[in-house]
Amino acid sequence: MIMAAQYPQRLNGVLLNDVGPVIEKASLLRIRSYLGKAVSFASWEEAAAALKQNHPGFASLNSEEWLSFARRVFIEKSGKIVNDYDLRLGEAFPTDAEIEKADTPDLWPVFDALQALPVAVLRAEHSDLLSEATVREMERRHPRLSAHMIKDRGHVPFLDEADAQAAIRAWLALV
Repeated sequence: MIMAAQYPQRLNGVLLNDVGPVIEKASLLRIRSYLGKAVSFASWEEAAAALKQNHPGFASLNSEEWLSFARRVFIEKSGKIVNDYDLRLGEAFPTDAEIEKADTPDLWPVFDALQALPVAVLRAEHSDLLSEATVREMERRHPRLSAHMIKDRGHVPFLDEADAQAAIRAWLALV
C-alpha cells in the first residue's frame, strides 16, 4: 500500500494477503510473542507443535500439513531445527508496551492510493490481524476491490488453498 502511494507507476496491481489498512493490536501482540526469538527443536514434530501453539485458526490442518508449515518456517542446522529468518526482524517490531499504548496509524489514505489498480484482498476466515469490518470498509472505499475469504485459516493463508489460488488467478487476469 505504501509503495502504491509513493510509486504508483511501479505497480500493475496489488494482492493483499490477510493485511489491510487496520491491523488488530491483539494480533500484533501475538506475533510479538515469538518474533525474533531464537528457538531450537530436536525434531520437526516439536517444531510443528510450537507453530500450532502460536498460530491459532488453523484447526483444520492435519499432522502432515503442520509439518509442511514447519518446514517453511524453520531449517535444520547442526542436527537442530531452528528459525529460518533473520532474528533481527524482531528489533524492528514494536515492543508490547509500544503496541498497547500506540495510537493506530491512519493507513486509509495509503489504501485509498490503490484506487486506480486492480486490488484483491485475501482474508483468513479465523484471522486475528485483518477484521471482517476492515474488509467491508475496504470494499466500500475501493468498489472494484476483489475480496476473498480463505476458509479454515488463521493469519496468514498459505496461498496453496484452492480458494486462494482461484482468487490469485482471477486477480492476475486483471493485472
